[in-house]
Amino acid sequence: MTKRAEQNRISSTANGVALEHNTVYDDNLLPAADELCKLNALDPDIVPWVKKRTEIEQNARIKFNLRRTALAFREINYSAFITFVGLVLCVAVISGIFYLSYDLIIKGHETAGIAFGGGDVIGVLMVINKFKLRKDK
Repeated sequence: MTKRAEQNRISSTANGVALEHNTVYDDNLLPAADELCKLNALDPDIVPWVKKRTEIEQNARIKFNLRRTALAFREINYSAFITFVGLVLCVAVISGIFYLSYDLIIKGHETAGIAFGGGDVIGVLMVINKFKLRKDK
């Protein structure tokens, strides 16, 4: 029962040529009234059958859209959870390296402690810079 109409248009502009292609789908569940009258003339039982099939199709479309929406929400929640876990792990690793640096400096290994602390600060700055670059795009 789907009807399709296509429209193509080519236009010339100062910057070049543009091609526009439009496709329109008329996806009505019920046929047009004149088609139903013609079908009713052939068989009087066809109109109730068409109505029943239309109802079944509409219910199937609603169920499909609900499942698709639920899947999208689940994917969004999963992505947010993974991002949160990644953030927590990054904070834990950075804190651990800072603690290791502190512990090394307290135990008398200043060079190693400063190297770990400096590397950690540089790593944090690189991560912040990476997020700023993503935000600017």
